Amino acid sequence: MPKTYALMLLAAASASAMADGVPLQAIEPRLVELTAGPERLHIRNQAQWQAFWARYAPGRPAPHIDFKQYDLLVAFMGTQPSGGYSVHIGPVEMTAQGARVRLLQCRPPANAAQLTEITAPHDNRLVPKLLAPPHWNIVDAVTGKGDCR
Repeated sequence: MPKTYALMLLAAASASAMADGVPLQAIEPRLVELTAGPERLHIRNQAQWQAFWARYAPGRPAPHIDFKQYDLLVAFMGTQPSGGYSVHIGPVEMTAQGARVRLLQCRPPANAAQLTEITAPHDNRLVPKLLAPPHWNIVDAVTGKGDCR
């Protein structure tokens, strides 16, 4: 399976979301190995978190997350051929059918000049504990327009 390397920065849903007393968005960027395809993860417990961290940040201790209170949602857009791509986990909406998560995927406009570099957009969000896996509502949009401004 092809792999590419990219920087990963963990970001939290809000400044109040903490891991080891440090807001997750303050964890420094790190070089990680990413698979080529898109992936959406719902990390619910310490075992899943340790496995995720070992895969994407090997050799570094995983920050503590209180999985009694929080779950971690992670979205990888997969390897992209240029700049101009991004992915954003939006708010979690609780419905009678369970949690719905808006996932905004931004792509560059057709025929637009872009940085020629392989990228691997990703995002993550620490959310209050979910009772079941969320339904991902994927929204595709063009960078520089609408929600992708």
